Amino acid sequence: MQLKTRDRLTLRQLRYTLAIALLLGLVLSAVQVARDYAQHNHNTNLSALRALDAFHYAGVQAAYTLDTDLANDVVRGLVADGPIVSARIISDLGDRLAAIEVAPDEESALYELLFDKPNVVRRDLTKVQPGGRIESIGVLEAEISPRRTAGPFLERAVLNLISVLVQTVALAALLSLVYLHTTTRPLTQIVARLHEPEENAAFLRELPIPRGHENDEIGFLVLSFNRLLRSAEAELQARRLAEENLRKSNDALELRVEERTSHLNQEIMERRSVEEALRQSEERFKDLTEVSSDWFWETGLDGRISLVSDRFFSVSGLARERIVGRRLSELVENGTISDVSQGAESIEEMMEQRAPLIRYDMSMQGIEERLYFLINAKPVYDFNGDFTGYRGTGRDITQSRLFETRLDEARTEAERANAAKSHFLASMSHELRTPLNAILGFAQLLRAASANALTSAQKKYVQHILDAGDHLLRLINEILDLARIEAGKVDLSVENVDVRLLVTESTALLEPLAAKRQITIHAEGSTDPVFVMADRSRLKQVIINLGSNAIKYNREAGHVYFKISPAPEAGHVRVTVQDTGIGIAPEMLKKVFEPFNRLGAEATNIEGTGIGLTVTSQILAHMNGKIGVESTQGVGSSFWFDLPAGDNTVKAKQEEIVEELPAGSGEKPLKVLYVEDNPANRDLMRDVMDLRENVTLVMAEDGATGISMALSEKPDLILLDIHLPDMTGIEIAQRLRGGVLDRPVPIIAVSAGAMKKDIERARDAGIDDYICKPFNISQMLTLLDQVADGSYKSGTLSSDKT
Repeated sequence: MQLKTRDRLTLRQLRYTLAIALLLGLVLSAVQVARDYAQHNHNTNLSALRALDAFHYAGVQAAYTLDTDLANDVVRGLVADGPIVSARIISDLGDRLAAIEVAPDEESALYELLFDKPNVVRRDLTKVQPGGRIESIGVLEAEISPRRTAGPFLERAVLNLISVLVQTVALAALLSLVYLHTTTRPLTQIVARLHEPEENAAFLRELPIPRGHENDEIGFLVLSFNRLLRSAEAELQARRLAEENLRKSNDALELRVEERTSHLNQEIMERRSVEEALRQSEERFKDLTEVSSDWFWETGLDGRISLVSDRFFSVSGLARERIVGRRLSELVENGTISDVSQGAESIEEMMEQRAPLIRYDMSMQGIEERLYFLINAKPVYDFNGDFTGYRGTGRDITQSRLFETRLDEARTEAERANAAKSHFLASMSHELRTPLNAILGFAQLLRAASANALTSAQKKYVQHILDAGDHLLRLINEILDLARIEAGKVDLSVENVDVRLLVTESTALLEPLAAKRQITIHAEGSTDPVFVMADRSRLKQVIINLGSNAIKYNREAGHVYFKISPAPEAGHVRVTVQDTGIGIAPEMLKKVFEPFNRLGAEATNIEGTGIGLTVTSQILAHMNGKIGVESTQGVGSSFWFDLPAGDNTVKAKQEEIVEELPAGSGEKPLKVLYVEDNPANRDLMRDVMDLRENVTLVMAEDGATGISMALSEKPDLILLDIHLPDMTGIEIAQRLRGGVLDRPVPIIAVSAGAMKKDIERARDAGIDDYICKPFNISQMLTLLDQVADGSYKSGTLSSDKT
């Protein structure tokens, strides 16, 4: 193999040696030139300063005597030779006595690079005056430029550089020859010997050591190579022997492999059949797990989850590494699982006891929502009876749990709404009963006046006020009953009721409303009593509701007909209320009894709420009755209802239209304390008490005053309003019963709160009885008489409870 010239070691060594020598020579030359350059600058400045010193005295004489000729001689002498290129003498008056400048020679870029611009040197020209005073008489200025004397310096620098380069090349050539003789040539001989063709190519001949290199590195290299050759030859002989032995072993092995292969083929066929059966079994199991809503899981001996079916991860959206490899307790601790039904400790305890896990509910935060699931598991044992872990199932019960949660929320919301509705109805009842108390109370007082106090017409007016007030009071109670009607809990007193009499009473109440629109009310048929089984007040409410609708939706100067007849169904009575009004469209008839549906009347000026017919139909349904309607647009409507017939042989209860007030039964003095913040109610109570001459009434407007007067006035009877500005009547009763009173005094609540819970709360606070506003004056007078004669017993008064 021939080496390329450029790759020969000698040439490479020559290049490296020459490059290093040149670099070293240039560095040394640069150092020498730098030293010469510094010395040149120093000599130049020193020469210039000496010249200035030499011409200083002459410059002083020229400046002192203002001799321009002498001054010109001085400056010419300064620039005649040396580094000074310009000189000037300036007097102390600022006049230039002499100046000269040497024209610069053409300078190369090398001069610009090596030498700076001229340096200006100033020398003050002074003269010592008599008395030793030094006086400045001028200035000598000179510009010093090393360039003017740079010629010899540059010549020396060039010669020095050339000398160094020549010496460097000669040294490099000498070193190359030495290296060629001592290193390159012996190595070349060794390489050539290695490439000589061998007669016996199987083995390599040992290399001879070049002469003169027996004890140096080259000789050591040849000796090492020869030892390597001998070792390789021995290894080659051993490998050939091993290959022969291996060939013989392979032949024997092939025979054994052929025999074994035939046996393996048989085993493979059998295993394939087993694997196919196993695969089919796994496929069936996989199909069942995919279509099942449950998932499967296993744990190892240490309780760590080792397997969870894909169904769980598809449902939860969690990554497999968050579950697999962890214990159930770890999942509980890191918050992955929470809300364990029987407690996380219970699971750990059951697993430690190797007991089955049955119906454990728990929750887990999925990717999008919180999941709830149910797990069951059983311990697993191997053939030796050793415990190996748990195997169980899980089921997603999120939807059922959400349904239960929503059901609970709906139930809570319904209870809240029902409580709000009850609170609203109670507040409405209180606000309406308060003014009604004054209306009905003062009307009863007017009716109880002496015979000549009112005219017959005025007595009629008073009776109308009482009738209308009583009806409004019944309506308030019915509104409070609405909640019970909707809940199917209606308190009814079904009895034998004369429906003919109720029609007569109802039409009398409806007459003022009909008169406003010039509508005539007709009650057709016989005047004989007709009895039905119904609640009297509810039935009257139904008749008035149907009659008021017939008037409201009638035309001006129209007619309303009340008819009583046998119903088509045997054993029932039908009451019909017919009008000559605007009628109802056929497509709207089926919506007549829907709550809050006024069938378009909300766009007119006819007042209404849309719940009257709904309440009417529900009341009739609770009294085993039914209601219907027939209507023709432009002609009018006919509402009817059927009720079971009553017993005409039994006299029905009759309402007393006029009630006489009871006369006083004694003259025993009686002091009554009335705590009430409403002025009208206080005035009414004062007038009621004036009907009893033995009664002294004291009143308080708030609770604190009432308690104080209960101590100072020592009343025999205390009447309390429940809703007072500073405290409730309940709180007043509790304080009085708590030891403030030193003797037993009857405490009666007189309040517009008519809810059953209000009455029960008052009784629990120590209040003896509860009278609902508007109260009956006869009842109040009876109470006064009983307290006066000592016959009153707690809890004997009757109250309207809703």
